[in-house]
Amino acid sequence: MLGKGSFASVYKVRHHDLGYVRAIKVSNDLVSEENDRAYQTFLNECRVLLKIGNGCHPNIVRIYRPRLIANKAIVEMDYVDGVSLADYVARNRFIEYKEFKRFASEIVSAMAYCHVDLYKFLMDPDQDNLEPDPADGSRFIITPKKEAELIHKYGVNHNDLHSNNIMRRNYDGSFVLLDFGLAIQDDHCVKSSSRGDGAYEYCSPEKLEGQSNISSASDVYSLGILLYEMLAGRVPFVMNTKDMPLEKARYEVYTSHLKATPPPVIGFREEAFKALNPGKRYERDYPEAIDRIIRKCLMKNPDDRYPDAKALLMDLKEVFDAEENKKVQVEIPPMMPEITPKRPVPAPDNSADVKDQEIKELKTRLAQASANFEELRQAYIRSTQELNSLKEELASRPATSPEQHDETPSAGGATYAKASVNHSAKPFWLVGLLLMVIATIAVGALWAKTDYFRSYDSITDMVALGAGVAATIVVSVIGFLKKPSVILISVAVMLLALTGALDLMSTFGIWRYGIAAMSGMSLALVIFYWIRTESADARK
Repeated sequence: MLGKGSFASVYKVRHHDLGYVRAIKVSNDLVSEENDRAYQTFLNECRVLLKIGNGCHPNIVRIYRPRLIANKAIVEMDYVDGVSLADYVARNRFIEYKEFKRFASEIVSAMAYCHVDLYKFLMDPDQDNLEPDPADGSRFIITPKKEAELIHKYGVNHNDLHSNNIMRRNYDGSFVLLDFGLAIQDDHCVKSSSRGDGAYEYCSPEKLEGQSNISSASDVYSLGILLYEMLAGRVPFVMNTKDMPLEKARYEVYTSHLKATPPPVIGFREEAFKALNPGKRYERDYPEAIDRIIRKCLMKNPDDRYPDAKALLMDLKEVFDAEENKKVQVEIPPMMPEITPKRPVPAPDNSADVKDQEIKELKTRLAQASANFEELRQAYIRSTQELNSLKEELASRPATSPEQHDETPSAGGATYAKASVNHSAKPFWLVGLLLMVIATIAVGALWAKTDYFRSYDSITDMVALGAGVAATIVVSVIGFLKKPSVILISVAVMLLALTGALDLMSTFGIWRYGIAAMSGMSLALVIFYWIRTESADARK
């Protein structure tokens, strides 16, 4: 059992033959026959959800064919593996702004689809007297007047939006809207119960007053409460059943919705931040335009609110798009990290933006690694020059000089010269190993500092880190062997190539190109080291 309400219970089930997992909603009442009033009411609810599913909106739960089994009305629906929004907010209190943006975009989009766009998937050319477009036979001519008629006919008001009717998926963090049990379509309520039913803390003033004309603006009010809750960590008017009887608590909430002005979001958000981060100072992390949008949603008069979720979504998108444009113009990251001193100057202790400081520290570490690599490259150049000079000196000596060759008798009495090529190849292996160490450390540091929003992004980066560690170990083993086998070299090459590819697929932004380049250079150096070693053996 997943949950139980006054009308139905919900269970997680597995199909015996096919093995798929879904949820089923089972009515609590016994149904004597298909013409039973309770069963017809149940079917009406299912009809609305089945119609809504025609557009396959990703943030609305899908249901399947309802049935009557053993005098119980049941309907299958997608099982959402996650937590309710109520539990998610209660557990976290302070919700990151990027999470708020995702919630607002997805759930308001779901309601915009129900309020306005649903007619595009449900309209009937014959019943709605639609005229085909002469220029395109697959389209119809829809005037603004006709569109308004279709929206009124097919648009659906949820009529029961609250945080227990929204789930957050564990898999990808997306939000899913559930339970259209009190939905209204074409001015008809799905259930025979009162239109005032629903969660008191999320009800619009007109619903609480029992008005008959419940429009999309009532859902907009509930959406405003949900947006407020995501930022503040609580609803504006809390039902306090701990300190007073239920009826009195309801009356307090009822009065507040009708007359009181919701407290500012910023105060509750600051309180939630400090509870999560003791001793740190909170600074506004979301635009003031969001406060204005929420205030408009929570106006007492429906005419003063957004007329529907589509209009609300347009204002939210305008704010979000403006933020993204500002980031593109102002926060373009540098192409390469700047080389800074080995001992970076620490940020002031009273810095308000902790996240920015962490990013600065990470940049400094990567810059140090780049500087160390440059020193190592210069050392390699010097050692190469010295080696070339030594070769020229040896070449100028007589061929029989004992300093040029160490004569060693062979099995047949002949002698051969011990080549020094293997020794000269060691710097290539050393540089390749150091490159892999630096790249692996950089991946580990970036992974440790990244605040992941989706779990599979973290898994991708962890796989890249694991491949880098494995490649580093294999490369280090190669250098300590007198003659590495072809199999070991092949494993090293494959691991290095895999590491470079995974680095490019990581979520580390522009840094992934530099890390992948270091993996690629290490691959080239290991191959060159092997070639030099094999050449030495051939000369022997």
